[in-house]
Amino acid sequence: MKLGIPKKAERNITRMILRTIPLIPGPEIYDIFVDLKQGKKSINEKIEKAYISLKDTSELISDLENDLIERTEKVKDLKEKYEEYSKLTEIEEEKIQPLLNQLEKTVGKGKIAERIISFFINLTAGVLIFILGIWVSPKIKNWYNKNNTQIEVKKTEQPEINNTTPTENK
Repeated sequence: MKLGIPKKAERNITRMILRTIPLIPGPEIYDIFVDLKQGKKSINEKIEKAYISLKDTSELISDLENDLIERTEKVKDLKEKYEEYSKLTEIEEEKIQPLLNQLEKTVGKGKIAERIISFFINLTAGVLIFILGIWVSPKIKNWYNKNNTQIEVKKTEQPEINNTTPTENK
């Protein structure tokens, strides 16, 4: 039962009581027991710290192992893809040249037809714009002339301002 006495004071009291016993070195034996008890505590603490460290190290090694396994799998996948692409590039130019020639002929045929079609589309659009311009031109002129005459009428309707000074009475 603890009475709220500090540990150092408790130890000193115990040593004083043990001194009263004759012929037995009580305080020294008590010190040895205390040292052994503290030694056990420090050894237990060290063992616990070592256990925690080993546990943390084990978890770290496990995580590293998982990461290495994942990366190894990714390297294997990349190696397989590399091998596939390297096989595709092994096709000789002689084997692919006829395919390229055929492709060029196909694309070349479409160019002439596209040019002729675009020429007629542009020609038709130009003629339509020309006809539209001829048809709309008189209407725009009439509208423009009508607006200009209204502006001139407004200018003439404004009263003139007399800038003469009033004459003095003599």
